[in-house]
Amino acid sequence: MAVHQADMSRQIGMLSSGLRINRPSDDPASVALAMQGASSVFGDVERLSINSEFNELRAEVDRIASATVYNGRQLLTGGNNLESRTLIVEENDGLSFQVGPSETSNDVSRVGIRDMRATGPNLDLGNLSIVSRIDAQNSLTTLAHAIETVSGERNRLGAFQNRLQLSISTSENVIRSQESERSMWPGRHRR
Repeated sequence: MAVHQADMSRQIGMLSSGLRINRPSDDPASVALAMQGASSVFGDVERLSINSEFNELRAEVDRIASATVYNGRQLLTGGNNLESRTLIVEENDGLSFQVGPSETSNDVSRVGIRDMRATGPNLDLGNLSIVSRIDAQNSLTTLAHAIETVSGERNRLGAFQNRLQLSISTSENVIRSQESERSMWPGRHRR
């Protein structure tokens, strides 16, 4: 049962984040291609084919980042040019969620989402090539860093999600407590 729950959590994480790569084990293809390109087994013609597939994977990461939309806004492109809306957004500050009864800083949680495009400044995969053996070897280090960056951002957003879930749980407990008190003393809270 624990295995099924872990697999379900991984799949839900991929769906909710909009990312195909949530941890290094989710995208071994890019690393495998770079490793193939770094191998002395392949010649220049094979490396060109591998590089073509590598470029397609990089384009797919950018497509996923651009297609990850919430409330009509791209979340993973790093711009965060999101308009101010209730429970959702403040311009250039990322996402803002009102988690309490008022709009004071104690009742609002904010999170910014970094640019997770392959060609963006955080992953910086735009200039990678695995055409030559040396290029492929150098790409392995950059890919490892990109995977760490994506995993770190996912962890940070997961921690924020846990914080929001705790706020929801706390608010629900307060509501239940107040409703319970009202039911025990029905005449006391009338106006």
